[in-house]
Amino acid sequence: MLDIELKNSRYGGFEASQRIREIDNLGTIIFITTHSEFMRKTYEYRVAALDFIDKIQTNDEIKQSLVTDFQLIKERQNLNEETEFIELESNSEIFRIPVSDIYFFETITDLTKRKLSVYTKSQHFVVKGNLKSIETKSDSFMRVHRSFVANVNNIKKFDSKEKKLYFSENTYCLVSRKNVVPLKNILKEGFVDM
Repeated sequence: MLDIELKNSRYGGFEASQRIREIDNLGTIIFITTHSEFMRKTYEYRVAALDFIDKIQTNDEIKQSLVTDFQLIKERQNLNEETEFIELESNSEIFRIPVSDIYFFETITDLTKRKLSVYTKSQHFVVKGNLKSIETKSDSFMRVHRSFVANVNNIKKFDSKEKKLYFSENTYCLVSRKNVVPLKNILKEGFVDM
């Protein structure tokens, strides 16, 4: 866990995290700071932090964030050799991510290049690619909308009236009308709330 400001250096925590990445590119980094406006800087420093906790939160909220983060770290450490991974590429990095961590992919409208937003259990980031190639990378992925590919194994709830797939209380993607029935059939097998 790192604070952004270390020893009177405005970005000391980011610099320390870069050094950690040089030694251990799979290590887990959590930032805790009063400077939530620096969250986007984690992308500039390319350190792939697990979380960014704002010190302005109450002690109970900070504690709950850390408990959630540590549970996720423990889950990741228990991954075995049979775990399915996919590789995703940003402008300068390649990410190797367990499929089980991914919630969904969303198309980003960009006039110059094809990009996707990736939503996972712990973070959200942007990679190169298109949904057509993503949906073939795993049997767990399903095209549910022209702008979304979802990991059907991580769906917690399907609201067919609103046409929304929920992965957590506040994380959801949309489902197109034509995919409602096929999705219901798949989710009935997994006993997902509908």
